[in-house]
Amino acid sequence: MNNLVKDFLKPIRINKAYKYYPLFAEWGETLQNAFEDKVNILFDQTEIPLFLADLNVFKDESEQLYIKIYTEDLFGLYRLNISDQFPSGYMYEHVEGSLISIKTHSSTISFEEKMVKDPVRIHYVDGSMSYNCYLIQINLIDNTFDVDGLNQINWTVDITKESMGKAQTKNTVQFQTLSMIQDQFEIIINDDGSGEIADLVALRQENNEIILSLYHCKYSSSPEAGRRLADMYEVCGQAQRSIRWKHAGLKHLFKHINGRNNKWLSEGFSRFVKGELADLEKYRNMANTMPIKLEVTIVQPGLSKSVITEEISKLLACTESYIKKTTRADLKVWCST
Repeated sequence: MNNLVKDFLKPIRINKAYKYYPLFAEWGETLQNAFEDKVNILFDQTEIPLFLADLNVFKDESEQLYIKIYTEDLFGLYRLNISDQFPSGYMYEHVEGSLISIKTHSSTISFEEKMVKDPVRIHYVDGSMSYNCYLIQINLIDNTFDVDGLNQINWTVDITKESMGKAQTKNTVQFQTLSMIQDQFEIIINDDGSGEIADLVALRQENNEIILSLYHCKYSSSPEAGRRLADMYEVCGQAQRSIRWKHAGLKHLFKHINGRNNKWLSEGFSRFVKGELADLEKYRNMANTMPIKLEVTIVQPGLSKSVITEEISKLLACTESYIKKTTRADLKVWCST
């Protein structure tokens, strides 16, 4: 568990879902530390490598928590019931889609059983984290975000289109982002899709450090820039979740990218938009003796600097604090005017 959590309160037992909005979910510590190519997720009987699967968490109108395990084609949905009426204080209930199991070289266990031993961790908008029926309260929501630090971009693409896809479609937020950073890095990888590290993963060497820069792109749900909170929840959650790759190191990152790139290569495409796998292997080896400096950038053309609400400001402040405290990285935000 990261240093931020270790430095704060011990878990307290709760008897209902936590009051704040869940930003993102991540696998438990054992799965996070496993090499992704050694773990498969079973959707019923269909095996999918862990590096192609993803997690989502949300609440319904009655404040019930749901965890979704999914790929581009498959999903399984579970409700996390939290109540003192259960002996353990919680119960996972399959709601829809495939039954999920976790398969390693030594065993195959159901999602429910895995959650007993290595539960999914849910992170909230205030900085707190929960697993099963236990909560670790970390109040980051009272911090403030300096809106003068927002980077206003003149977007020349359709801001309602996010991903450039395998064909590198130009009229997208991701492609304009790529165009703006192309000359700054030796390696740029399109990792977009279920299980991604970030939409764009970029690396360069600078001052005897490896710069690992993660760009999280989010389309605008409207052609006009504004202040839509739902857009910001999603991209801030992605940004916070991605910092685990600083702790995992380039050995894990290399395996992740290699597995996902092989899937694309089998379809006639490559995830490398600049550089190649051999270059990433070079950086993996350099990381044995060279420190990694993380950079995280949220790219959200749907956010307008002129109409940022207090709620969005607090969300950005929480995200900035979380990233800074866990990795010492700075958060950058690209927006519209």
